[in-house]
Amino acid sequence: METNHTNVLVVDDDNSILDGFKELLTREGYEVDTAANEREALANLKEQHYHAVLMDIVLKETTGIELIPKVQELSEDTVIIMITAYPSTESAIRCFRAGAFDYLVKPVKKADLIRAIERSCERKKEEQEVNSLRRIKETAEKSNNEKTLFLMQISHDIHTIMDGIIGHNNLLLKSNIDEKQAEYLSSIKTSCNFLRNLADNILDIAKVEVGKLSFKQEDFELAGVIKDVARIVYPSIKEKPIQFIYAIDKDVPRYLNGDADRLRQILLNLISNAIKFTESGEITLKARLMTILGKGCHVFFIVNDTGEGIPKEKQMEVFKPFFALDKPTKSHHGGTGLGLWICKVLVEKMGGLISLHSEPGKGSEFRFSIRFNLIKDNVV
Repeated sequence: METNHTNVLVVDDDNSILDGFKELLTREGYEVDTAANEREALANLKEQHYHAVLMDIVLKETTGIELIPKVQELSEDTVIIMITAYPSTESAIRCFRAGAFDYLVKPVKKADLIRAIERSCERKKEEQEVNSLRRIKETAEKSNNEKTLFLMQISHDIHTIMDGIIGHNNLLLKSNIDEKQAEYLSSIKTSCNFLRNLADNILDIAKVEVGKLSFKQEDFELAGVIKDVARIVYPSIKEKPIQFIYAIDKDVPRYLNGDADRLRQILLNLISNAIKFTESGEITLKARLMTILGKGCHVFFIVNDTGEGIPKEKQMEVFKPFFALDKPTKSHHGGTGLGLWICKVLVEKMGGLISLHSEPGKGSEFRFSIRFNLIKDNVV
């Protein structure tokens, strides 16, 4: 008969039982060795790997239950099936607690024996696969945690350096310098602000991965946030024939409660992206009131540019991490591919949605909404 390549070791102190099991299993295609005592069993296990060990509970020099851990020590992936002529609930429990996979009662029927071997081997295989997946998962989590800590450290270091540069740069701007020097220092300040924004994005990636992205709830003036963004991007805009226009509809509450820093980060990412891909024309930012429900409201923001536009087949990809559009030969846009993904994560965490409409050669329009809390006695 064709072998099924399953190696079985039978351990019993009755030679007639050993011969009977060996003959039965060999006819079924198993490769079978026998052992009449603990010494022979352990010697066999040291020399060869077995998929299954059939072992009598009662042996002359020891018990099968005492032998289980010794078998497992030599071959941890071998399944152990205990056999007894004196069954009891207590002995079955002791066998399973010791590590047995199955428990059979003599006389053992052929069908029951074959089923027990196949079922135990399959269960062991599944257990090994689960353990393997668990080890892979643990390794991946450890690697991911190390990467997250690295990103957080990098972000912190960039912030520390930028704070120092910006601080000294501000002191120089207040000193006795000429117009050209002031222009250079303003450019340095702009570059530092963009680099700090990149550091914020890197830090947010780390926080998203460990589930620690946090949001503040504080009162702020919407116009103040938009003006802050305008001041940061102005030096980059004035390098091109571009107009930047922003408007807040009159029905939008002047003061809101939410995370102003996160809103500033989203707007800065979107407008910086628009500047990058717009060589001439205009970039507009509009804020509109969508709804007021109870103590909250949704504000709708639109960032529009007259830039290159994004091909339709790539518009679903732009919000994925590390996605970057191909750089046209006449421009050098570059980028990490993180800004739009961070925008999507932040917008959705703040109770809103973000979308894109774009036509190549005509420009792009990003729309997003964010939920804010209303402030009592607000002013429109």
